Amino acid sequence: MIHLNATPQSAPPAAVLTLSATLKEMQATQQEILKLLQAEHAEKLRAGLSEFVSVEEAAALLGMRRQTIYKYLSEGRLKRYKKGKRVFVRRADVERLAGVCSPM
Repeated sequence: MIHLNATPQSAPPAAVLTLSATLKEMQATQQEILKLLQAEHAEKLRAGLSEFVSVEEAAALLGMRRQTIYKYLSEGRLKRYKKGKRVFVRRADVERLAGVCSPM
């Protein structure tokens, strides 16, 4: 049933507007915090992986072919670390091997 004498709705009280603005600020802050946490997580991942190098990088650092690095992995001269299907070796192990393999 429609009332023809119904008064138009008044504007929301100031407290409701303040709460709405505060909620929007909180949501924006939450988004900023989420972005910062994602960036921090990505940085930690990069820092963790910098300790490792790919087979291609290890070969370039040692001046060898990839096949030689894979041979060293199968012989146990280098330890294999996998992330998904990718193979990595510790940078320290490559540097140690470089010291052993370097010409005198």
